[in-house]
Amino acid sequence: MFQKINQKALRADTYKKIHEITDKRRLDLAPRSDGMFPDDLKPPKVGRKILSSSMIDSPRWYNAKFQDGMAIVREYNKPDFFIFMTCNPKWPEIDSALKKGQTLQDSQI
Repeated sequence: MFQKINQKALRADTYKKIHEITDKRRLDLAPRSDGMFPDDLKPPKVGRKILSSSMIDSPRWYNAKFQDGMAIVREYNKPDFFIFMTCNPKWPEIDSALKKGQTLQDSQI
């Protein structure tokens, strides 16, 4: 709901160029020169929505996460190790850390 109500606050002049490029790209991919559809050059009635970086999984959210990662690398140099861990949620150690009636998705282990 926040995204819908605050569209004007989320928009910026930098999006003008992106809007122009996407419109040109759309016309390049599917030009209509037969004259049967005179409203093709008008913007769509639905419109475009700009999502803030707080909207999880939006392109701006991913970009913010990437920029945060690059800032860490700039500050502390590139990492020496990359450790990736995986586990089975049915392990007894994990199951014993959960409270009664709590599922793995509810916890912050």
